[in-house]
Parts: sequence; structure tokens; C-alpha cells
Amino acid sequence: MNLMMMASLAGMVVSPKPIEADKTFLGTYANITPVKQNTWIYLDEDDGDILGFADKEGRQIRVDFDSNGNPMLFYLATPEKGKINSVRSIYNDYESMVYMTKQLVIYAANNYNSSDVTNDVLGYIRSFNKRYTSFKWTFVAGNINADFVSAADQAISEGLTFRNYYGSFAEDYNLDLHGQLNSEKELKMVDCLDANRQIDMIHMFASMDFINTQYMYKGYYTEHVCDYMEDLATWGGDLQSEIERQYGLKKHCYNTSFSSILSDEESSCSEADFLADIDAYNMMNQPSFKDQSLITKLENYYDYFLSQFKSRFGTFLTAEEQHTWNDSCHGLEAKVLELLHLNKQGDIYSDSGKVDLREYILAPNISRIPVSERASCANSFLNYIHTECMCESGGEK
Repeated sequence: MNLMMMASLAGMVVSPKPIEADKTFLGTYANITPVKQNTWIYLDEDDGDILGFADKEGRQIRVDFDSNGNPMLFYLATPEKGKINSVRSIYNDYESMVYMTKQLVIYAANNYNSSDVTNDVLGYIRSFNKRYTSFKWTFVAGNINADFVSAADQAISEGLTFRNYYGSFAEDYNLDLHGQLNSEKELKMVDCLDANRQIDMIHMFASMDFINTQYMYKGYYTEHVCDYMEDLATWGGDLQSEIERQYGLKKHCYNTSFSSILSDEESSCSEADFLADIDAYNMMNQPSFKDQSLITKLENYYDYFLSQFKSRFGTFLTAEEQHTWNDSCHGLEAKVLELLHLNKQGDIYSDSGKVDLREYILAPNISRIPVSERASCANSFLNYIHTECMCESGGEK
């Protein structure tokens, strides 16, 4: 008896879920728990997806009949394959990202018995892009738990694995650490606020790992590096890198809008990268999310906060406005000036003359760029943020 005949007998309908046009289908993830011995698992009328998945994966399926002659379907759970609790279609959207990361957190806590779930999970996701395992990133974001990486890559699974899911989003896939993928897609996550925008998901988690490590060693970084590591970990580091790149190409920043930088394919700060930075910063620094667990941050920020309030840049600006500088400026403007080594009195800019260890970590040439160029870059960035905030409030660009 084939699968469709058995499904019909049991009153089940097994049909693939439609794939939405603005999303890329990555595969079907099965939530599986181990079993110690072969066990026949009963499938009720709501388990059509599980039945279809079990059949696709070559599991044994049988049909029995109860005392009234009604068909009952079962599939065989084995120690090698485990019990299927649920199956879900996975896309390059935020719902799938939250779901898959929740499964990874559960695996880290319950199967791997991690002593620091957040650190292990963020490090694991970060490790898929080779760039984020470099000496520089290890220095500022900490070591990656190689044992957990190996364990999570080999976690018992059918269908889509953790390795193939996160690996699909890596720009520079870490083949040496994770091995060969089924296919390298270099996908981006679809923005929940605008399907025409994309987010570099791996970069977002890497930035969160950077900030998480900064919080773990707050005293060290404050004393030996700088007070703004959470900014360097996200948007500030990209702002520094891009102004250096622009100046190195002999491009004048006062002729370049920040929005054009984000759309430049050669930019070190793409829109997908920048949106990842803003989301990472918001989840790790905004008071509403700062002390929550990793999964609660993701669920509350994407499932509730952005969906309800649609205020990505407004949230960012509000978090930054808590910082004060001097009588001349405050909040985000103060941080931008700090990151670009500028002082401002009235409308007059000058070099701050401040040099610290971050010069040798991320942006060694900032102070060599003319003050006028840095000031133009600062104003372009601030104008972009305020314009985005205006659009979120119902205004026009």
C-alpha cells in the first residue's frame, strides 16, 4: 500500500505547502528526539506532514485497524533516526530564523548540556562565515566552542540540518570548519518590514556575539579599548571601514550620500549588512530587550516589536539618545563624532586627537582622513538615520 492510499484511509491530506514568491525554500526541518529502541509511533489525523516526511525519508510505515475497522497509521522510530515531533518548511524569512535558532538553543541546552548556551549558539552561527573566525574577530568576539560546532553539525536530524540551514546564509562559507554543504546559496534574510530589503543574518548574529562578549568583559574593554565597543561591533565599525575605503579610492565623502554607499556593490557596508547591524544593536542595547534571553530577544523583536511598531531606526535612535557628550551635541551625533575622532563646537569641526587601542583593531587610518571629509561622512550618516525615522513615522524620503 502506497503512502497516498494510506493517507486517504486515515482521512489525512498530504500536500506540499505553497512557497511564497518573495522567499526561498530551503527545505523541511524535522524536530527529532532520540529513542532507545525501535518504537512504532501512532499518527493521528493532524499528523499528515509527519507522515509525508516519514515516507520521504524512507521510514517504515504500517496501517492497522481498530476494533471498529478504522485505519490507524504508524511509522517506525529507531535509535538511528529518532522520533519525529514536528516538521516545518523553512525559508529565508525571519520566522524560520527564529524557529531554527530556537531549535539550536534547545539542542545546546538539553542535548549538549552547554554551560553558556548564548555564547555557544552565537559563536556557532558566527563561525559559518570564515571572516568572523579571523584573529581580529576572535579578539573582540571571543573564541568559538569548536566542540559544540562539531556536535551541532552532527546533531541527529533528517531533512534540513543546522549546518545546511546556517551555511546557506554565509557569504564566505567556512569549508575548513564545517565541511561540504549540499549547495552554497549565500542567501540573505528577507526583511520583515520590507520584502524588497534583505538582512545579512550571519553578520547580525556575529555582531550580537561581539556585543555579548563586550558585556561579559565590560571592565576590560572600557579600560583598555574604548567605551563604545557595542557601536564598533555594529554600525560604528562599518562606518569607520567605509570612510577609510572611500578615502582610499580618492572618493570625496562630501559627494557621497550614505544611501548610495549602502547600494554600492563594492561597499564594505551594504544595506543588508547595515540592517543586520541595527537589528543586532537594538536587540542587545535597547532596554526592553537587553536583559532577555537570546530566543526571547528574537521572538519579541521580530514577532512583536517590529511587526507592531515598525520602528527599527526609531528604536535605534532612542537607544543612542541616552548618551550625552557636551553642550554642543548629544546622543547619536555624539557617538558618530567619537567614532570618527571629531570634536564639534557650533558648526565648527576639529580633530579630537584621541587615539586608543581600537585604532589598531578596526580603523587604523581614521585620523589621517581630513576633518572636512569625516564631518561630511558624519552628516550624511545622521541625515540618513533621521530620514529613515521620518519614513517610519509616515513621512516621505
